[in-house]
Amino acid sequence: MISQSLDLTQVFNNNNGLAQVDVSGWTYISAHIVSPTGTVTFKVSNDGGAVTGSITPNPVSATNFTAIEGYNVGTNTYATSAAASGLFTFGVTGQFLQFASSGQTVGKLILFLSKNK
Repeated sequence: MISQSLDLTQVFNNNNGLAQVDVSGWTYISAHIVSPTGTVTFKVSNDGGAVTGSITPNPVSATNFTAIEGYNVGTNTYATSAAASGLFTFGVTGQFLQFASSGQTVGKLILFLSKNK
């Protein structure tokens, strides 16, 4: 199995409660959210925000996000947002994954991405 961990805490906190990441090429995604000061929403998009006719991937300019459900491992439930600490898993249903909570911060936002060889 190939895997990668991404610490998005600083990105989220320094970007007014917004982190967007390209998750294409990965099979499994888990997000560990710790101590959010507000409700963090989960969304996906395939639109990199490029000029019409171009599909250049760019998570920073990605747009047209749609809500996605994450599975909360601790509560055994699905949700489109988190208002408290938790570990969430996601199926890959879009190229870009967004975590958003306007003006809020998190103690930690750690992504673990993995795929089979």
